[in-house]
Amino acid sequence: MRTSKWLSLMCGIALLAQTAACSRLDPSKATQHTESFEVEIVYKRNQICYAISNQNENHSLYTFNAAGLPVITKDGTKGTASALKPGMCVTVQYDGYMLETYPAQFSGVTDIEVNEVRANDVEFVAKQISGMFPSTSPGDSSKWDISFDGVSFLSEDEKVAVQFILSENWSNTNVTIDSSENVSENTSRITIQVNEYSEQTLDLTITVNTGEKDEKPSSRTIQATLQDGAWTTD
Repeated sequence: MRTSKWLSLMCGIALLAQTAACSRLDPSKATQHTESFEVEIVYKRNQICYAISNQNENHSLYTFNAAGLPVITKDGTKGTASALKPGMCVTVQYDGYMLETYPAQFSGVTDIEVNEVRANDVEFVAKQISGMFPSTSPGDSSKWDISFDGVSFLSEDEKVAVQFILSENWSNTNVTIDSSENVSENTSRITIQVNEYSEQTLDLTITVNTGEKDEKPSSRTIQATLQDGAWTTD
């Protein structure tokens, strides 16, 4: 009986030793969990990239810090964060977690791969709207509602991105797009009438109405063509 107990004890010790040895395996051999997510960069400030994705229907805006990260360009060469531009469709490799911020932030990003380069509709529209004001920002109005009419141009995700960019650049101003609330006569409004849109041409009219009684609405028609992958005005 004692022999049997002794053998059992020795087997238990050996099993514990084996388990401890396994836990001391080289950490470099452990598999790190990563996931990939495809997004389109629509705005970049320093090395911080802001992006959208049409993979879901919640019209979210995403962000990641590209500083120091390896970037695989479209031709397969290695680059740095400076190679990333608005309009690029990229695959982000990350640890599978999103930080609960706004915009949602990728956690544990390891590398970025460029898949495609498009015309950046979001940045173009945001710049044209800001260009309606002498200082690229509105004056005394604290709230602006922006609406789109005519030919379908921006997706809902892209509209969310335009709203974010203008809100970031226009201090002390609340920006909404296609607001479901009733817009009063005194509310400052911007209407974007898309007259024509194709793969190579874009024709739109931007009208600004400050809501002031003695101030008439101002408007400007913008015609652009696609040149070297970017919208260019005449």
